[in-house]
Amino acid sequence: MGDKGNKKVFGNLNTEIVSQILEQSFQDIKIESFRVKEFHAGTNLSLLLELEYDKGIGPHSVFVKVSDKLSSRLALRSLGALYTESLLAKEKTSLPFRHPHLYGGMCNRRKFYAVLAEEDISGFGKCHTPLETLNLEEVKSGLDELAKLHASQWGLRQEESFLRPWKLKEPFATVSIFNLMRAFKKLENTEHALTITKHLRPLTLSREFQESSLLYREGVQTLLHGDPHIGNTYTVAQSDLGFLDLQLMRYGNWSFDVGYFLLSSLSSQSRQDNLEELVRYYLDRLTVLSIEAPNFQKAFCLIRYTPAFGLVSWLHTLAFRVFQKEEYCLEMISRFFSAYEDLDTNELFTQRISK
Repeated sequence: MGDKGNKKVFGNLNTEIVSQILEQSFQDIKIESFRVKEFHAGTNLSLLLELEYDKGIGPHSVFVKVSDKLSSRLALRSLGALYTESLLAKEKTSLPFRHPHLYGGMCNRRKFYAVLAEEDISGFGKCHTPLETLNLEEVKSGLDELAKLHASQWGLRQEESFLRPWKLKEPFATVSIFNLMRAFKKLENTEHALTITKHLRPLTLSREFQESSLLYREGVQTLLHGDPHIGNTYTVAQSDLGFLDLQLMRYGNWSFDVGYFLLSSLSSQSRQDNLEELVRYYLDRLTVLSIEAPNFQKAFCLIRYTPAFGLVSWLHTLAFRVFQKEEYCLEMISRFFSAYEDLDTNELFTQRISK
């Protein structure tokens, strides 16, 4: 399937649009046609394109993300995430951690529309799914990369005008409770029903979700990946980890990235055996990068808060149904719930909220 004579296909893409985006990194090119090799409809429409050029030299294939469904666009816009990745590419923002090269982006704010073209890593990188776990070498590599990103703007805020501090808008509370109720209903017919719905209540989780937003605006602020779960990671050269999907990049407390990454990427047993060691490893990496790392006890306490945000985020995703496969949602819900119980997250929030 391709584009001849600028016929519109897949999210209104055509050769002219793809050419304009790639010209941000490759001068004087013109694409004759493209073929959609792979596509996936999730939060965005994700396409792997094979390109033929009428003029100039550029990559043989590119990965393209298009804001497609109106419901997805509105959801991303409410999170401040609709244009972020495209603007990062368009503005050539320097990001000192391993990620696919961003070739270019295009935004149309009037139509709530954004397009991104980035490096195709399928030939040299292995992308992970939420059904997998990472080994310790991969996890440490991921912590290395997050430490590089965080250290680059440690203590700074809003270097880029289109990146926002961590914040959940007030109307989201009502939506959150409604979606959590829908998610609990969906869980009734799964093996997770007895363990999760028996012990938790939507109102409690929604309150902790909102409190997390306040927590991540406290303390040292830095630039965050914003969504570093295992499904947004890839491995190259056996154990070198990189991060995909930068549309939720924002400013906030370092602990969100580290906790969300670790708790989503480790099996329950591996987390129980290695979590403290891995948090110490991250803090050590900050020190190597000339950052005065937080005290371990305070740092680990912050990590203990993170299961709530992860659990609620994936319950919301399950309720929406269109952003991730159901099997992915259930696996992530299981991992974050296990951590929520093991780390006494509810007790921490109870103490924090009562102060």
